[in-house]
Amino acid sequence: MSLNLADAKAALARSRRRENPAYEEVDAEPSDPSYINQEARRSTRLLEPASDTQLDLDHIPDPLLECGCGECPDHVDPLGPNSMFKVYAANICENPQPMTLEKARKVYLSYKRAEMNREGHTSDLEYVKGLYGNIMDAERQLMDEIDSPSTLFLSLRQSPIREDAGRREWISPLRLCERLHSPWKRVYDALRDGTSEFQRWEYITVTSYTRSAATPHKHILWYVEDPDDELSLEVGKTAVRRYVEANPLASEKFHPVNEGESDAAVIEHDVSRGCDRVDESNYADVLAHRDGEPFKPNSEALIYMCSQLSSFVLAHIWDGSSDIHRTSPLVDGSVIDWASTYDTWTSSMGFPY
Repeated sequence: MSLNLADAKAALARSRRRENPAYEEVDAEPSDPSYINQEARRSTRLLEPASDTQLDLDHIPDPLLECGCGECPDHVDPLGPNSMFKVYAANICENPQPMTLEKARKVYLSYKRAEMNREGHTSDLEYVKGLYGNIMDAERQLMDEIDSPSTLFLSLRQSPIREDAGRREWISPLRLCERLHSPWKRVYDALRDGTSEFQRWEYITVTSYTRSAATPHKHILWYVEDPDDELSLEVGKTAVRRYVEANPLASEKFHPVNEGESDAAVIEHDVSRGCDRVDESNYADVLAHRDGEPFKPNSEALIYMCSQLSSFVLAHIWDGSSDIHRTSPLVDGSVIDWASTYDTWTSSMGFPY
């Protein structure tokens, strides 16, 4: 088999990345590259100008915009001298621009630490802990209400880079968020149509970020009342195909759907429960809330999804046990989630949250 010139250049570029000390080999999640220059990735602005979308600066949190005119005073920079986090470039600059991910990360850490130390204020970490518990309780209620539930679990991913003959370009994080969420109606329609004959269906989605490159991806858990185990993997195949067709950064290679395998779509008629991951004290709290009425633990799929809620990273920052605040792409993911206009999680109207 012969290689064309573009393939040869790409192979050479990959070889050089492996040998370049600026690149580190990562345990890459699907669609992420295996060798990453994290400094180059973080030098990407949260959003680059483009004419093919409706994204605009008005939806980015003010602290994540910086002066683009070069004339603003230093105190509008959240990391500058005399900054009080009260006046931002977004408020006074004629040409504010999104920060690089690296700078936005520093602002995020400063801002969120101040929030966590503010008396009488509910921090993001406190909020996400409460959210986690409420979602888990909602699923337990849903499982009680549905007769013989089956589930369809989907993982929709995308590449964070463009490559041309080995040259790599990192796509701005908010552009990635848009690419991920834009196909949702096509995916939803496929799932709704594929399960419309069942007595009841509900769903929940969670957007999370990869540990290797903070790439936004979406998990979907679709519940169906299915006493005869009729839910078919073909429903998942159709939904995944529509997502891949609609997102130019997604590929079939990273969205296999095969019976009996854990990949982009998984059917469970006998829903796996996460009892080995739940602390006994949590069981006691839930039993007390239910006046002693017994319950089944939550699904493994939902535990997996919700454990990836981005704000959980705040539980491991500043505790002195790691350099996660300096090195982890999970912090980048939390920054992107803060900047994004899209909801971190969504559910059907009948999901009893």
